[in-house]
Amino acid sequence: MRSKKVSVGFTVVLTIFTLSLLATSTRAAAQTEVVLHSFPVGTTDGYEPVGNVVFKGATQLYGATVDGGTGTPYPRGTVFELAAKRGVWSETVPFDPNTADGSPYSSGLLVHAGKLYGTTIGGSSTYGAVFELTYTAGIGWAKTFEYTFPGFTNDGEGPNGPLVYANGNLYGITGAGGSNLNCGTSGENVGCGTVFELTPVTGGGWTESVIYNFGSGTDGQVPVGIVFHGGSLYGMAEDGGLYGQGMVFELNPKTGMETDIYDFPYPTTGGTTGAVPKVALVADSAGNLYGTTSGGGAYNNGIAFELTYDKTTKIWTPLDLHDFDYLVDGAYPSALILDKSGNLYGTTGEEGPSNSAEGVAFELLAGPTVPWTENILYTFCSVSTVSQNCTDGSYPSSGLTFDTNYNLYGVTQEGGEYGWGTVFQIILNDFSL
Repeated sequence: MRSKKVSVGFTVVLTIFTLSLLATSTRAAAQTEVVLHSFPVGTTDGYEPVGNVVFKGATQLYGATVDGGTGTPYPRGTVFELAAKRGVWSETVPFDPNTADGSPYSSGLLVHAGKLYGTTIGGSSTYGAVFELTYTAGIGWAKTFEYTFPGFTNDGEGPNGPLVYANGNLYGITGAGGSNLNCGTSGENVGCGTVFELTPVTGGGWTESVIYNFGSGTDGQVPVGIVFHGGSLYGMAEDGGLYGQGMVFELNPKTGMETDIYDFPYPTTGGTTGAVPKVALVADSAGNLYGTTSGGGAYNNGIAFELTYDKTTKIWTPLDLHDFDYLVDGAYPSALILDKSGNLYGTTGEEGPSNSAEGVAFELLAGPTVPWTENILYTFCSVSTVSQNCTDGSYPSSGLTFDTNYNLYGVTQEGGEYGWGTVFQIILNDFSL
């Protein structure tokens, strides 16, 4: 990683562009990347952001950092807000956790009914918690911990991945814990992870229940995220499955019945199958599933894939949409997002099309055949200064988020004006997506 230098924070001024509606879906001009905020170390706003950013309203953007803040006895990261007013993005901190709260290290926040929900690791129980942030005009932000994981054998440990709201409940995953203890190394028996449900209680609060424990036979170990579609939860596990390379599952949240719908085969050099998924899936309106893997594929740098379901044969068919090459478009792709035309967008966390590249933002154009056409929208570490390289950000290891005009937003873990990460915007100049 590049060396990091401490400096004084500043607010980046952004001119908000007014874009015209285009008549076709042809990609317009080269894309523009704008750094909305650079995180300085040693200040109250946190640094090293992780996870997807989310919008609450048209001009309020939220995310999390894994370090910094003013928490006691030592900083544990923050939940930050970037708000745009008259073209200026200013940063505030709604949640500045202390050691008892834990660190908001997850794959992103959830916005529901005007509130923010997320997870922490560590904390008072050391096993993590689910939190809620509520804003009241004239008062500010209030935090509530809806559930703290006790670390019991039959419960989960280490909640991770974004929460999902469906059927009036919150759903999430833990990367460890649960009733099956055949995971871990050196006899740790840490548990293989769970899918949990939080159900609202009349009068306030939530109750937690584990609806599935991983690690029973070949059903997978260490889940990495879930998505809700058509009454089911879909997700992936980064380990286990028939071949030990991870798998894709369907889970009925009402019955707790889990179905293994795809197992990633052993990766081979020059092969076309992915392996070891690390992020959540995304589903389109037809129920097709899209995701990425961290390994496998023609270059062993991961793939983007689609799973389609045949209602007659009841079989899921995998399609390798794209193989990532660290010398061309980087390695270790993030979770994907879909536009209304079925095109996919994401980032790679490292490398790219030049010796100085540190990740890219990419687009995969939906097509009738595979592989899909890829466009590299932006190559990170393209802008630098003598005192600090990568002022445009580096290592965009998290996924992207759309605004209402289909411009893209995300974070980099490093780089920026001070070297400690950024929040960025990529202007696509195309409303017809």
